[in-house]
Amino acid sequence: MDNGKSPRIYTGAGDGGRSDTLSQKNISKASPIFEVLGSLDECSAFLGLARSSLDDERLCADILRIQKRLIEVCGELAGGECAVCECDVRRVEEAIDGYCALSGGFCGFSVSGATGGEAAINLARTSVRRAERAAAAIEVTPEMRKYINRLSDLLYVMAEYAAKMPKT
Repeated sequence: MDNGKSPRIYTGAGDGGRSDTLSQKNISKASPIFEVLGSLDECSAFLGLARSSLDDERLCADILRIQKRLIEVCGELAGGECAVCECDVRRVEEAIDGYCALSGGFCGFSVSGATGGEAAINLARTSVRRAERAAAAIEVTPEMRKYINRLSDLLYVMAEYAAKMPKT
């Protein structure tokens, strides 16, 4: 329904290089929290790219679950309700074990680019690694640290699995 007053996505509030999170007001956009949030947002975008080029239903469903979970994770990081607990870390570890079994286990590092989906998942993985480094500069829960670390491992094994799929 258009009432003539569509909400604007731009406010101009951040034009001076400062912004707000849920828990902090008027902080510099150079703050490490924005590096963490931006890197995880970038991860989700790369995962969307991967999902758009993959045909494997299981992999696509797992990627979509991660994307939705990242919204909640970013909410917690921005000062919202606690979203990550030890059970989340265990779930990611179980998924890592599952994809390791599907892809034949860890065989060392590989060169990215076997398929478009694999390359996009690897881009997402590198974004998570950047988020992990930036998170070291801010106060986060131990569970959040573990979750971010394990997520990059999960994306690595998912990319290895995707690399074994036919090129699209």
